[in-house]
Amino acid sequence: MFTARTLGVFLYLPLYILFGIGIFCECSIIDTRDLNRPGRNLCYQQQDVNCSNQVTSELHPDATCLMKYINASSSVCDDSEFTGEKYFTDDYGKVILTPYAWFSGGFIFPAFNITFRNISWQRLRFRFAKVGETTARICREFLVSGDIESSSVISFDCLWGNGATAEELYKFQYVLTTKDNHQLLYTHLLQVPKDSDVENTNRPQDYRLFTLFEQTALPQVRMKLLVPPTQLNISRVNVSLLYQQDLGGPVSKLEEWTIDMSDKQPGDFISTGMFDTKYITGYYYFNSSFQSSHCLAECHSSSTPQLCIPGSRRGIQVMSIIMLIASFAFALLALLVLRNKFYKKIIDGPEKSPIVLFIYESSYPSHIENIYKFREFLQDNCYIEPRLDLLDISKTESMNPWQWYYKAFEEANYVLVFTSPNDNSKKGIHEDNVYRNLHTYALKLLIVYLLHKNKLKFSVASVKLPGCSWESLPPEAK
Repeated sequence: MFTARTLGVFLYLPLYILFGIGIFCECSIIDTRDLNRPGRNLCYQQQDVNCSNQVTSELHPDATCLMKYINASSSVCDDSEFTGEKYFTDDYGKVILTPYAWFSGGFIFPAFNITFRNISWQRLRFRFAKVGETTARICREFLVSGDIESSSVISFDCLWGNGATAEELYKFQYVLTTKDNHQLLYTHLLQVPKDSDVENTNRPQDYRLFTLFEQTALPQVRMKLLVPPTQLNISRVNVSLLYQQDLGGPVSKLEEWTIDMSDKQPGDFISTGMFDTKYITGYYYFNSSFQSSHCLAECHSSSTPQLCIPGSRRGIQVMSIIMLIASFAFALLALLVLRNKFYKKIIDGPEKSPIVLFIYESSYPSHIENIYKFREFLQDNCYIEPRLDLLDISKTESMNPWQWYYKAFEEANYVLVFTSPNDNSKKGIHEDNVYRNLHTYALKLLIVYLLHKNKLKFSVASVKLPGCSWESLPPEAK
């Protein structure tokens, strides 16, 4: 939620939350014609809503539209339920996302509008999830009849979610079902804009472009851009795709685009060309700036969130393998000593491979990649069965991280606790990391098991990978 512009914000806000939500939901007769009110109509109604008045016409008076309310914590809104073909196309309809500032009771709330145009689908479900969280903040589904005109326009306004603040990172996904029952999935990364960026009274010098990083068809990526208002007199937009191999490292420019804005329609969504990352490991983001007669030298630039692409885990270069083998020598030696009673089985080929649980901090994408490589090496050469949360939780039926960890401890023969990098600037969000701070829960469980050493079924070892420090070893493993 944006910072209030009144002195009494901290006294007024709790009361506003308690009573304001009730005002949002008090409307029993729903009219979807006036949608620029995120606190009313479609947004906070916890029920299905008839939106047919947005799609009916003289030629199609019986066309129907239904918005289905879905609880954001429902399994229908999980990542696993958002599946489909992944390629760049607007052939089945256009989805336009527009942020704006909504004023109420002296407060400014970050709000958005979604507009569906050129509709050639029968069902569309979308979700907003804060990056790093598994539960969606908002989830809705629209169903339309097959006889609606393609020129029909459906709109939906709402708040980003409870407690949303400026510059938070969100994942915006939608899956549409075509009229011939094909499913297409679209995925974007975005940053909630500040109120000063989207207010109607903005000076051109204060305006920032609203952009999305589209990762729908990895390894290909592109940027989406909301065409600015006409009064800003923007003649062109310059876009660059930037790359860092490591966070904090040197930045290189991979591609540039110049977009002529003279023929673009304000409020429309346009895209850059596509760029093929070829799954080269690193961090990618788009930077954009515009040229306007109002701010020739002062126009603000905008950047999308960074996307970490881990690369092909099987395509490890020979030199990388050699360096990793040398670095892992100590860890392998410790592991083999601990597993002395399994030595013969390792040589002959075990009937059942020993299970090794990995515990590590998941805040460092490059560190996660090294652990992936270590896992592959052990699995391919040491006849063990490694357990890794980011890769294995999603394979379970419940996809519950807590249940997975409990079972992993019960089945593990060995537990490896990894040190972490000593450079906080390398922290970031890995593509596979949809959970937060799982290692803290794992370490708490480890303490519980260590308190009952007489019943302990596994051995514990510490591992230091390249670029890490022994000082970062969790005290639970010392």
